[in-house]
Formats: sequence, C-alpha cells, structure tokens
Amino acid sequence: MGLRAQNRDGVMTLYLHSNWLRALRTYLGACAILHFVWEVLQLPLYAIWSTGTFSEIAFAILHCTTGDLMIASLSLLTALLVFGNFAWPSERFVAVMVTTLGIGIGYTVYSEWMNTTVRKTWEYSKLMPTIPIPARDCLR
Repeated sequence: MGLRAQNRDGVMTLYLHSNWLRALRTYLGACAILHFVWEVLQLPLYAIWSTGTFSEIAFAILHCTTGDLMIASLSLLTALLVFGNFAWPSERFVAVMVTTLGIGIGYTVYSEWMNTTVRKTWEYSKLMPTIPIPARDCLR
C-alpha cells in the first residue's frame, strides 16, 4: 500500500493504493485452476468414477469445482470481514490466510461427512483412504 499522486487537468489528487484487487484476482484464479485439477485427479476415489456416465462425471467435476470456489470465496470473504483492513494484503495477510484456511478446511470436512455419512448423496470407492472414527456412528 502506498500514497500516490495523480495529476489531471492541473489538479493534484492524492489517493491510497492497495493491492487487494490483484490479490483477490490471483487467489480466485489460482483456486479455479487448482480445484478443477484436484477434482479431476481425485475422481477414482469416488464411486461415480466406475458407475457414472461421461456426462455425469463431467457434471460432477463442474459442480464440485464450483462448490470448491464458493467455499474458497466465502471463506476469504469471512476472513477479510473479521481480520482484514484497507491495506490488505500488505497488512494482516497471515491472519486472513490462516482464518481462510481454517474455515475452508473445517467446512469441507463437515460437508464430506454430511454427504457421505448422513445424506449419502455420494460415496467413496474402495480406493479412498479413510480415517476410522469409532464415535462416528453416534453422530448419524
């Protein structure tokens, strides 16, 4: 962030410059690409890989990538509302990043559990490594 001067028609205007828009565009662009690649690479870990048609698999990739982007965006927005300021990302970057990751990972774990255990809207293939949780049956 810095103070900039702009000369327009002989009038000097001072304004603060922040890199928040560039940071936001970079974050969302990277998220879109990385989440798409992640969804494609992890497909064999889900039952749809062996039971779904090409159209169902393509829709699942698009649907899940979009969901990942929504989670990433809302996690960042929440973190910025709580910890950000006008100078972000030059200031308070670590607090916003840690909060964004915590919210995103927390919601993802909850969503996986809700969709595979409670709602049963999707299921893992035998290739998916899982963590056995003895108390999991009590949460259903």
